[in-house]
Amino acid sequence: MSIRTFKPFINRKDMDSVLTTLVSEDVGYGSIGKEFASAVADYTGAESGFVLKEYERGIEAVFKSLEINEGDIVAVSALSSFYYKRVLDKAGIQSTVVDVAPETGIISLVKLCSISENVKAVIIDSPLGAPAEYDDLDEDIIIIEDISNTIGGGYDDVKCGSRADYIIMNMDQEKVITSGGGVFIGAGGKKQKERLRKSVQEMGSDKFLPDLNSALGLSLFSAIDKHTGIRNEIAENYISALMKSQHKTVLCKENSTSVYPFFPVIAKTSTKEIIKYALKKNIEVRLLPDDLIIEKYEIKDCPEAANLKLRCLIFPLYPNLGKKNIEHIVKVLTTLP
Repeated sequence: MSIRTFKPFINRKDMDSVLTTLVSEDVGYGSIGKEFASAVADYTGAESGFVLKEYERGIEAVFKSLEINEGDIVAVSALSSFYYKRVLDKAGIQSTVVDVAPETGIISLVKLCSISENVKAVIIDSPLGAPAEYDDLDEDIIIIEDISNTIGGGYDDVKCGSRADYIIMNMDQEKVITSGGGVFIGAGGKKQKERLRKSVQEMGSDKFLPDLNSALGLSLFSAIDKHTGIRNEIAENYISALMKSQHKTVLCKENSTSVYPFFPVIAKTSTKEIIKYALKKNIEVRLLPDDLIIEKYEIKDCPEAANLKLRCLIFPLYPNLGKKNIEHIVKVLTTLP
């Protein structure tokens, strides 16, 4: 049996929580969904939050909350989910796709600052799990931080999402916090809170995440700090092993805590050969997903993003991986071709 790239961390306690919800027959949106949204909002320092069924609908609600005027531009990374650009295009909002920093895969603040005069808002996310620092951005720019891969991380004493105007967290099966699908959206301040509340209300109650899914998400979220610690311990072993090879990974700054939704390896040699080698060792390894802006929209002028899309491989890393599997992956990382 191969070691899968992604495997949601769901234990008996999590399943008991879901079963309790099933027995109560209260599986529509209700108290558990509100409790879940409140817990994530409190953790990230948001003024309020909501949990919805679909990632794309959450993005729509956030963009509807912005005051976008004619000529305003929303900046988005080439390695962000294509849903961002699709929603922007559907809403008739002008967008610009920006290249990434090669060390982290996060939108390049250097390039962003060079066009900041025209930028009204920016989506900041981390496709490789490194926490984003954006303190140097113009304070007039609206920050929408996608914490799907960074919830639980941060830098200094700053938690990911805590300085954003709006927060978005995808909760699909392969994310750090999963509820079997869905999305959390949060408002960073009182002004944003009212706008987001209005946008969500206009969408209708059928768009909210059911309590059945929320019970699973809340159970996983209650142990977020514990699981982040486990992920970092595993990552330390992986990093030490990878240093013996010719390949590299995304290294966080000393003042930051990464989450490691997976372990990214930036290959120096053929990715096909590495995938083939890992498969022989019963380890499932993947390239970055194809549902990124650079792939779906065939972006040609973002060389750093293109290089990462081509060279980055995803190795398994999750809290219930097990000691034996961890040791096996460490050996394989040490001997990668």
